Amino acid sequence: MNALNFAFFLGEYVALIWYILAYLPVGIPVMKEAWEGIREKDYFSEFTLMIVATLGAFYIGEYPEGVAVMLFYTIGELFQNKAVDRAKRNIGALLDVRPEKALVLREDNLVVESPQNVKVGEVIEIKAGGRVPLDGVMLNEIAAFNTAALTGESVPRDIRKGEEVLAGMIVTDKVITIKVRLHGYWNSFRMLRNGKHRQNCLSVSLPVSILLLS
Repeated sequence: MNALNFAFFLGEYVALIWYILAYLPVGIPVMKEAWEGIREKDYFSEFTLMIVATLGAFYIGEYPEGVAVMLFYTIGELFQNKAVDRAKRNIGALLDVRPEKALVLREDNLVVESPQNVKVGEVIEIKAGGRVPLDGVMLNEIAAFNTAALTGESVPRDIRKGEEVLAGMIVTDKVITIKVRLHGYWNSFRMLRNGKHRQNCLSVSLPVSILLLS
């Protein structure tokens, strides 16, 4: 056989072997996740969908599409996991800088109290530049808040009387009072829960989008 003749390497079965070798590094981790899901009776997870879709592509001879779909899915998972990890770190940082004291209005006097000891329905005061220690309802007409720690948005947000104020927000322009609505730092746990929910939604929508484009 002529050394310069590459026809052998272009044969169908040889090409299939090359594509399988390219598929395995990105496909095996997804197969493991799919198997774990099946063992837990989660038969229709996004991992199972990806396995079925890519093996279907191989079955009909569309080897490049099968490899490409799994590759793009794996890359998307990596970016998604980094985003989720960053969100968790941000929430952890928020909890680390949470206020240890709250100014509670009791019998027309301001009392310094631990946020854990503030009761639902009590009124607390936050000075300009201070971080809100507890979730509550705005009692002032309007005030501007820095919500970057919660939303990532750098533009101050105006909150009006009767609207929700979340722990972790920073008052930027004036002294305000809010009526405590929830104990602790529920907003942070709610953000974490919503982040996990968005992660699951993205995990499902990503392979579907890839399949539609392939």
